[in-house]
Amino acid sequence: MKIALIEPNIGGHHLTYLLAFHQALQKLGHQVTIYTTATLQIENRQIIRFHKMLMLPKQPIRKKITVVINLFLTLLNLWEVRTHLEKKTDLLFFCCMDDYMSELLPRTLFSKMIPFPFTGLFLSPRNKGKYLRLDRRNILSSAQCQAVAVLDEFCQEQLTPYQPNIVQFPDFTDESAPNQKYELATQILKQANGRCIISLLGALHARKGIHTFIQTAGQMDPNAYFFVMAGKSYLTKEELQEIEYHFANRSNCLFANNRIPSEADFNRLIEISHIVYAAYVDFSQSSNMFAKSAFFQKPVIVSKGYYMEEIVQHYRTGIAIQSNDPQACMEAICELQAHTIASTHYQAYLAKHSVSQLPMCFPQLLSYYSL
Repeated sequence: MKIALIEPNIGGHHLTYLLAFHQALQKLGHQVTIYTTATLQIENRQIIRFHKMLMLPKQPIRKKITVVINLFLTLLNLWEVRTHLEKKTDLLFFCCMDDYMSELLPRTLFSKMIPFPFTGLFLSPRNKGKYLRLDRRNILSSAQCQAVAVLDEFCQEQLTPYQPNIVQFPDFTDESAPNQKYELATQILKQANGRCIISLLGALHARKGIHTFIQTAGQMDPNAYFFVMAGKSYLTKEELQEIEYHFANRSNCLFANNRIPSEADFNRLIEISHIVYAAYVDFSQSSNMFAKSAFFQKPVIVSKGYYMEEIVQHYRTGIAIQSNDPQACMEAICELQAHTIASTHYQAYLAKHSVSQLPMCFPQLLSYYSL
């Protein structure tokens, strides 16, 4: 088949997934063209533009206006894909379908803008659209969409009414050897000086539970625990001030407001951590932080009420808490420090969520599409 891989975002683990998908499809004998916003050293690549969605404000009226603006941005992004696609494309694969969905976008309009068979990886299949009663998952019922891939192991009940052909993809991570010379990791180990290291890593948004993390750090024994917050900041001025006043100046805390340069560097930070914090706020989907934690066999703290709680309970690799409860977070840290999680729990997760599973997943997905 002649397949178009659509991925406008190559930040974080998106590039890892894009390259793995490209390699798996090529090994299966398909002709693959990548459509992305960045220059990659790959043949059969085209540059497309992508308009990022606006952050939704808290004020109700402004929020509704922003949702409408984001609809128009989504339409522009779909049109950008349409105008660059080769006419003989057999199938579009959206590496992150979420980037091209909107609760205001009718299925019929999507089908007219993308008159090709399409599928892709749906990262947040439980999220129907936060602010209106319309459901963005309706596009999965389009005649051009015969199947969809997901990372969520337990979403079949929610997704089947829109698309019955659901293929489980592995939630893998980049397995690059940790960079033992990464200066930030060396600094953390020196300052921690044997204390238990609890890390919040990656792109820093308020939704990552930063407020609870800061409160927890301020209430735990500074002689026993060391808290790390590292990654590129997308925080407001007020949020950065909270970190400066209540976190960064503490003897048991380290704040590094810089992008983690590479996956090898990121993996080094996971490697030196004792506990990984991922108790995100109102976060219904998977996080690659869970896969990284499992690969390096590090226990993880996640939020209750969402997929991350289900996956942690299923594989028994961490503890779920209310994302706004510092007391529960402190108790979870003490529990995870006191009781080592058996290696077999992490191995059970990795057996199902490895990049080696892709050559089996793609044929299953593509079997729903015939030339």
